[in-house]
Amino acid sequence: VRRRFASSLLNAMRSGELQALAEDWQRTRTAIASSTSSMQKLTDRFKLVILGAHRTGELHRLAAELARDVEQQADELQRLKQGTLQSLESMQGRQGLEQLEQA
Repeated sequence: VRRRFASSLLNAMRSGELQALAEDWQRTRTAIASSTSSMQKLTDRFKLVILGAHRTGELHRLAAELARDVEQQADELQRLKQGTLQSLESMQGRQGLEQLEQA
């Protein structure tokens, strides 16, 4: 099992697939960090908006606006998750094909 794994890993490295996967992970990490920062900004904004809306009576309208913003952030995170899962599935599929070819 270890030899097959090592062989698959070496083949992935030689073909550039490992590098592509690492770059994809880096892009995903960057996007997640950016999304996390956006979520923190959204949280801070939410606090300010709630206080102001409470004072002026506009809470209902602002709640709908903030809900749209949160849904957009959730959609973005879901797209990132799907992209990452597809990359992993692609990598696993290629390893499975290599194992079949070696058998």
